[in-house]
Amino acid sequence: MGAETTRIGDRDIPTLRLGDWREVLVGVTCDSLITDPPYSARTDAGFRSMTADGPQGGIGYDAIDEGYVQAFVDSWAPRVRSWWVVFGDHVSSRWWAEALDKAGLLVFAPLIWCKLGAAPRFQGDGPASQVEHITVARRRDKALLGTGSRPGWYQAATVRHGHGYEGVTGAKPLDLMRAIVLDYSSPGWTVVDPHAGSGTTILACAVEGRVGIGSEQDAGRHEIARRRLAQPMERSLFEGPARGWQG
Repeated sequence: MGAETTRIGDRDIPTLRLGDWREVLVGVTCDSLITDPPYSARTDAGFRSMTADGPQGGIGYDAIDEGYVQAFVDSWAPRVRSWWVVFGDHVSSRWWAEALDKAGLLVFAPLIWCKLGAAPRFQGDGPASQVEHITVARRRDKALLGTGSRPGWYQAATVRHGHGYEGVTGAKPLDLMRAIVLDYSSPGWTVVDPHAGSGTTILACAVEGRVGIGSEQDAGRHEIARRRLAQPMERSLFEGPARGWQG
């Protein structure tokens, strides 16, 4: 198992683990779960058609189905103390909402990430994929009431750069993930990402004062994330999280 660590008091807490979450995150609990899992077979097929010969050799994941989503929620529902934030496409987001509702969580109306600068549909036969869906839920805990309204949607450029970004297909912009980490966790909280990819959510946690713990089963992406986390973290006065919109 490979890992980067965060020093908390006198402990080194592993923040990035190589392997399937079902094996390397056993027994891990968290305050918030923020993750960008693989999408449905429909989106997966489109990614593969565009990136099979790309620099990363495709997306590196198999598509998920309803069974995977249900098993994921069943495993994590007892271990997440507050917020869930899960990216998906228009198909998989329905599965996440249904599974989270079945687990007794309060599921909110879907959010979207509006992708500034998204590529057009090159075949010219339909609308561009301009948004990605975000499913948000939380435990039905009175302690979480009255903590303030969150944005109804986010906008951030699709250009991904900075802090060691190496062109990983499907990676999210750091400013977007910083905004989501700020909105759905508090300083000092533990945030888990079981589909860590190139480490952007874990980086966002480091910037915003959260303890990020993640797993990534693809060795190539894990190595990219490891390199990014190992770089000195510098926060520019002119760089901030993406703007969230109330709605």
